[in-house]
Amino acid sequence: MENKRNKSIYVRVTRKEKQKINAKANKCGLSLSEYIRQVCLGYEPKEIFRR
Repeated sequence: MENKRNKSIYVRVTRKEKQKINAKANKCGLSLSEYIRQVCLGYEPKEIFRR
């Protein structure tokens, strides 16, 4: 059985907060959703070092 992600959680943030979270997600090579999901579930996404 496949676990489909079909539920949403809505959180209000400021423009600046969203920019900061988005920047961290990008540094880890993750989408905003995946980054937030990992952080909320106790994982610590690691930054990807790019040349």
